[in-house]
Amino acid sequence: FAASATQVVQPVKDASGTAFSGTSSTTAWTGTAAVGSVVTIVGRYRTDGNLNESGLGLKILYDETQFINPVSVTALTTKCMIAAPQIQTPTTGSSKIVLGWIDTAARSPAGSVGWPYLADPVTSSTAGTSPCLNPSLSNDTGSVVPGEVNLFQFQGTLSSSVGVNGTATVKIIADGNVSYANPSPGMADQTVTITAVAPLACNLDVDGSGSNQALVDGVLLIRNMLGITGAQLDGGLAYPASATRTTASTISPFLAGQNYDVDGSSSQQALVDGVLLIRLMLNLNDVDLVKGLSFPSSATFTTGAAIRANVNSRCGTSF
Repeated sequence: FAASATQVVQPVKDASGTAFSGTSSTTAWTGTAAVGSVVTIVGRYRTDGNLNESGLGLKILYDETQFINPVSVTALTTKCMIAAPQIQTPTTGSSKIVLGWIDTAARSPAGSVGWPYLADPVTSSTAGTSPCLNPSLSNDTGSVVPGEVNLFQFQGTLSSSVGVNGTATVKIIADGNVSYANPSPGMADQTVTITAVAPLACNLDVDGSGSNQALVDGVLLIRNMLGITGAQLDGGLAYPASATRTTASTISPFLAGQNYDVDGSSSQQALVDGVLLIRLMLNLNDVDLVKGLSFPSSATFTTGAAIRANVNSRCGTSF
């Protein structure tokens, strides 16, 4: 049937919905990222509450020269998905990732919609089990309760070719495919413009997943400071699905370009700097952050508050 809902896929910084700079009514969003760091954009879906949308076809546009390949689209909402992410590069400097869903508000409990990818058959009419992206609708004859669903996560490492103060742009567009039945009223195209800042002196996102995790990034940091290499460096860790560096051959060169001297002693020590970084990732308070550590006599940051401020300043974090 004809689509009648206004559909929105708002770009946000993470799965929890942290917004880029902009307003709720805008379609142009801005953010910053250090050269060489991972840019994460999550597409968060919502509708205006009308029932009759029947599909959602999206394209993610980016300039592949602005990102260190490959980029990735992960963390997908696969229920009722009919088009897995496909990267298309029609011309240099303009790449597209195409993906789509069918019956985004709901689907009849009668069964499969007949599409080939992940549009699964549904047999229950119980609310929360038969709809696709709206968890509060029982079937095609019910009323929609507006909600938000994270559809996908785009990630790409910002290339040095962008240059400090240069910009990289990622767009989420419908391109005439917002609904497989009717493109009107459709979805407004969204644009995220990332301004590049200077590379971080210490980038704690060792695995390139877009987040800092004590039991992955922290462990890798300590192993590296202990001189561990090869399979013993990268092995035995539960890497996030979004990680872009998971082998010693990619992790070691990345770490070689960083400086993790967080206590200001002019050296990187696993049992001081490494432990401090893990404790910060675990969100310990200032007292517990430094408890039991033996700082070198040359250390200039030895209190929890001073170390936290130094790390946030040098590493671009907000611990």
